[in-house]
Amino acid sequence: MKYTLEKTGDDESVTVAVTGDLTIYTVAQLKEDFKSIINHYKKTEIDFSGIRQVDTAGIQLLLFFKKYNDSADHQLIFRSHSRELLKYMDLYGTAGMFTDKIALKKEDKDVFRFSYGLKKHPEAK
Repeated sequence: MKYTLEKTGDDESVTVAVTGDLTIYTVAQLKEDFKSIINHYKKTEIDFSGIRQVDTAGIQLLLFFKKYNDSADHQLIFRSHSRELLKYMDLYGTAGMFTDKIALKKEDKDVFRFSYGLKKHPEAK
């Protein structure tokens, strides 16, 4: 697991590009590093386009950060989700819990449902 920081000019925002695996073997160190980053900046965007492998521990870590961020006065945005991360978010029905916009490629629109907890429109069949 690697990550790089890209600071903006205002010194209050940062983008973190994560590459590698988001698994039980990497989440402990990542948790400590990300807590420090989130506490330091008012706005943190995390780019997950470089994630190759995910497991349940990785999803739990992301949910922890969304909850942790709710108790802090910081903006935390997850973006550029890798296909592997999207598979787990869809499997566990967690897309709505993250509250971030998800951009799907055209070829993935029929693969992922992301409909957990959504009410059907009364006129839908």
